[in-house]
Amino acid sequence: MRLIYIVLFFNIISWEVGSQATLISTFPTDTFDLSCSTCTTKIRAMAIARGQQSIPINLDKPIKVNLLHWKYYDDISKEDVTMEERPSWTEGTQLLDLIEVEEPISFHINLEMIDSSNNKPYRIFLVISGITPKNLRSIPLETTFDADTYAIFRFSAIVQVGNTENQEKETYDCIEGNCILEKLDTKAGQMRGYFNFIGSRIGIEKKILFTNGQLKQ
Repeated sequence: MRLIYIVLFFNIISWEVGSQATLISTFPTDTFDLSCSTCTTKIRAMAIARGQQSIPINLDKPIKVNLLHWKYYDDISKEDVTMEERPSWTEGTQLLDLIEVEEPISFHINLEMIDSSNNKPYRIFLVISGITPKNLRSIPLETTFDADTYAIFRFSAIVQVGNTENQEKETYDCIEGNCILEKLDTKAGQMRGYFNFIGSRIGIEKKILFTNGQLKQ
């Protein structure tokens, strides 16, 4: 069933690992440093959705309700208006503040990384689930991959590695790892954190440890 969800996900598109602890049970066949000297990473999009969602979402197709968006009352149309950015000309309310502090939510983060040594593009899709708005106010927040899709403080990831020569993509699904948020300001759109995980390539017996992933905005 999980594979079906992953296939559907990509049809829509066309660890604290540190000096003190490790989550690796068997070392993968390869390692890729996401903070290599030739790597440039940026956050493409973020969204917070209601409910617990186990599969990362490609935000190129926006979700129906992104709780990071803002609502304000428009005096001209005489109705509430929702927009992506905080309105600068009037008072607004972030949708995240309108739900219960204990309501389950999922935090989706889309990143893009380019390795200039080979010009390979990497699309990285992360999700932090099994959390609540209250948890987001208790930083640092550590999440770990769990095979149980309904586990609390759960992290998961999917990576697409593009090939500029033949336009083919390699897809890796997280089987172990974690993500730690050290700073998060949803209203200012600022965050800092890091992640590490082992990805298993779909369809082929190959594993990669993606390490030193950075979340900066």
